[in-house]
Amino acid sequence: MIITKKLRDAYVDDLRRARPLGPHGRRVTYTEEEKYDYDKEKYKVLPIPSHKSWGYTDEEIFSLGLHTKDDVSDYVMNRWFQGKSKYSLGRKQATYTRRVNRIWDDRLSDIIDRVKKTGGTGIYSVTLGRSYYSGSQHVGHIYAADVPEAERFAEMFFSYLCEDGVKPRAQFVRFGQPEELIVLNAKTISTAADRIKAYQEKIAKIEGLIEKQGLYLDTLHTVQAQQLNAES
Repeated sequence: MIITKKLRDAYVDDLRRARPLGPHGRRVTYTEEEKYDYDKEKYKVLPIPSHKSWGYTDEEIFSLGLHTKDDVSDYVMNRWFQGKSKYSLGRKQATYTRRVNRIWDDRLSDIIDRVKKTGGTGIYSVTLGRSYYSGSQHVGHIYAADVPEAERFAEMFFSYLCEDGVKPRAQFVRFGQPEELIVLNAKTISTAADRIKAYQEKIAKIEGLIEKQGLYLDTLHTVQAQQLNAES
């Protein structure tokens, strides 16, 4: 699922509210619950939404493309503080921090972590590495229904590339359709084709060197034979 910039901004604006309304057609209602705040040492009245994700689906939240706190930080800077760095915000630093924390800590982080863990019907990136945190070589994108299926496909399609403890790893990228693989894998396919061409050129060069070295050996043998015959 790919959403427009306008819709993305509208969703984020809604999620920044103390009581998000939810997307059109799925409006959220609230009840109130009193909880003790140990930091402030007093009770607080918290709004409890009728839907745990404020009316949004996991797909809609994940499709915002804000998958880490750094992503949210970049989004906030580009949207509200364009042309500035985090270190030159001055009095606006508090506003920046408050918006990043509200969007990521209060709204997105739990949902994003859950989707990354369980995946969904869509696109997965496959890398090769020795652990889930060391995948460095990207080998392509695949389509699967969930993380277990993606891992099975990754093993089935790419395990022949692995050696020395390296394994294929599948990571959820986005909800989507199989047709999207054509575009997503285009660059990887082009890179692989270029690599084959480079290998072929290297083989041709090495074959030329082998041929030259063979002529050199033949020359040495000829020189020796001629000079030995001349002396006899």
